[in-house]
Amino acid sequence: MRINRRKIKFYRRKINALLSFSIILMLFTIGYAYLGTGININGVGYINKAEWDVHFDTIQTKNGSVTPTEGPTMVSPTSITFSARLENPGDFYEFNVDVINNGTIPAMIDNYVISPTLTSEQAAYFDYTVTYSDGTPLASNQLLAAKSSKALKVSFQYKEVDDVELYPIEDQVFQFNLALNYVQADENAIEV
Repeated sequence: MRINRRKIKFYRRKINALLSFSIILMLFTIGYAYLGTGININGVGYINKAEWDVHFDTIQTKNGSVTPTEGPTMVSPTSITFSARLENPGDFYEFNVDVINNGTIPAMIDNYVISPTLTSEQAAYFDYTVTYSDGTPLASNQLLAAKSSKALKVSFQYKEVDDVELYPIEDQVFQFNLALNYVQADENAIEV
């Protein structure tokens, strides 16, 4: 078998050229990556502190109300206790109180509780309501924006009823507690 030297030279040149081209391409790629432009982004971010501060403030008794036997007294930032003697049908006790969100976090009502709960017999001659000062009733998810306040009206009344047998035959003593439970506002919050 005869070896053709020309073909071998031709293939050697081809292999050398291909190898040289690969090395040059690799050097250009490394050089481009080394000398290529880099992008640096520098910045500063600021986050203000979050503050939670929801509380009752400024209690004012309405003119014409009976004199309370106790309070109203704030026992916690969002809880008030009070009692009043309603001796005759038509007597009422009413006061206004401001609930303030002095913090930076919007709040909403989770729930509110007035205790004790009235029995059906007591509800026949006695009534209580908690509303905003414009008469809008309190409800869950109502928004109290940051750095704002709402005026609440708390009212208790010894009702005048036609059937005198509905009135109690013994003195009734109620000591009430109003507690508003606020949580951080979310997408369910409702503007009042």
